[in-house]
Amino acid sequence: MKTNKSNEYVLGVTVTGRAVFGVLLQAGTVEPVVLHRMVRHRVSRAITQHPAMVAAGVDMHEASGNDFTLHIGDNAPGAAAGSELFLSSEMAALGLGGDKRNGSDHSAAPLTFEFELSEMLDECARAGYPKPTVAFSVPSSDVTHIELRVPEKMRRKAGSNPEKGRKKPAPEQLMSLLEAQHQGDIDEERVAFVPMTPSEDGEMRYLALVAKPSEPVAGTLGILRAQKDEPMPSIRLLDTESSLYLGIARMAARTSEASHGKTGHTLVVRTGMDDTLVMFVKGEQLHHYESMRSLTAFDSPETICSRVLLQQDEYGIDDVQDVIVLSEDHEIDLIESFRIFFPEVRVSSLHDFLPGGEMGASHRPVPLAVATVTAFRLLKTSRATTPFEEVNLLPRKYLRKKIVLPFTLPVLFLSVLLFMTAFFFGGRFVAMEGKIDTANEKLRHFPPDLENAEPRVLQARIDSLHAVHTAYTQALSVLDSLLVGSDRWSRGLEKLSRETARTPGLWVEGWHPGDTMVELVGSATSREKVVEFAERLNGDVEALQFSEIRDATVYSFTMQVPLGYELPQAALYLREKAAEQAGVMLSAKAN
Repeated sequence: MKTNKSNEYVLGVTVTGRAVFGVLLQAGTVEPVVLHRMVRHRVSRAITQHPAMVAAGVDMHEASGNDFTLHIGDNAPGAAAGSELFLSSEMAALGLGGDKRNGSDHSAAPLTFEFELSEMLDECARAGYPKPTVAFSVPSSDVTHIELRVPEKMRRKAGSNPEKGRKKPAPEQLMSLLEAQHQGDIDEERVAFVPMTPSEDGEMRYLALVAKPSEPVAGTLGILRAQKDEPMPSIRLLDTESSLYLGIARMAARTSEASHGKTGHTLVVRTGMDDTLVMFVKGEQLHHYESMRSLTAFDSPETICSRVLLQQDEYGIDDVQDVIVLSEDHEIDLIESFRIFFPEVRVSSLHDFLPGGEMGASHRPVPLAVATVTAFRLLKTSRATTPFEEVNLLPRKYLRKKIVLPFTLPVLFLSVLLFMTAFFFGGRFVAMEGKIDTANEKLRHFPPDLENAEPRVLQARIDSLHAVHTAYTQALSVLDSLLVGSDRWSRGLEKLSRETARTPGLWVEGWHPGDTMVELVGSATSREKVVEFAERLNGDVEALQFSEIRDATVYSFTMQVPLGYELPQAALYLREKAAEQAGVMLSAKAN
């Protein structure tokens, strides 16, 4: 299995009544690259059970013995009465069935596709692209399109000025116009307004896109959100065909303007199994939008072209510059027919504007191209240059933005700097806490009456103690000067007696003091005794003689021994006590 090192990839998902189509795109250096294409056929799964089964307390999954229920036709569980007509959407347009609000069936329960979506995400993970950002799109049949015209009174209220240009009406004003034309509840989070060219009498026009309650994306995300065992994928977008094709038309207009220096109308024709969508775009603004249910991909290319020409004549459009064709079947033949009907116009396939538009792209299903446009739009993140409208029909509660930080050398440097700064100040904090604890421990040893004493009183006491300490130090210095050398004779005699006793066979006969030395005269029974005695007293042997006395050798010696000038033990004791008291006073003064 290959592993992708970049996370800049998007899964575009288009949902139709028959299948779910997915295209995985990755941002490339020049243009996005198609990584993977997937198709999953849908099985009808309504998010609500049949009322009779609910009343009987029977679970739909247990009753079926499987994890889905297959329904033939439009009789899905949870559908309202009257929705069992064949081709109910066609009958609703004639007022013969379904909900009469804008010709759409609002009572039908949405059919979810959570299993198909989970399979696609698992397939992406197996291919080496886990957790992609997901962008959804639905066909035009799942979105209500209503043309809004801003009245003169509302335009004046919005502050329009013919000389300085028109100001856009506020979203609240457009919403009030939409509520006047659309019967039923409207979720403001699932409404978008696409600006159109002004009418012949100068009225501002907008195409309102309203997501139908029967669209399946919101219901599917609600089920995925309720599943606690698996995290929600990163969802960013829910778009529809009309706004996506408008972005492609703008791309074509920009290309024509760059090559020819002028911009005319761009015609977008999409033929499917259920209807044919026709859009006229003037420059970069939508001029006309229409979905013709009586015209499908089963009709001949000549019939489709002739019907489009009638639309062109009806709206007086004579400066068509580009024709963009997308067809479910016989797309190449349809392109050739448009080239015959529009000999001086550039006719191209919509696949030519998409990544992965290689040979054979025209034979792919239309939803695959729509899924590619959906992912392609999300990769066009720069609002200043993107040709797509900011249309998002997804409820905000399902949006989950993916935060991606670029890992570059400056980011690495800033991360290291931030870590070092945090480490430094953390160490400083710990050190200061230690000093505070030490100071508190010292304060606990002071008498309790000092806690509430005034600082000037404490300072006076410290100054008094310091003066006493200074007087004692001076007195000790005078005492040291008097005591130094006063007991050196007695200490010298003591040391001489002690070392003589420790050296048997040696005796001292004379003691002659000098200024700094004492001359010792004595005798010993061996030369080694004299040397040992001199080492103990740190003395110098000046003379050594021997003589025979009663057949025994006796050594006579003369030795110079130094006298020390050490302080007496009492003076040393007093100095140690004075030093300790000085340290305590200095510490109290510092604190």
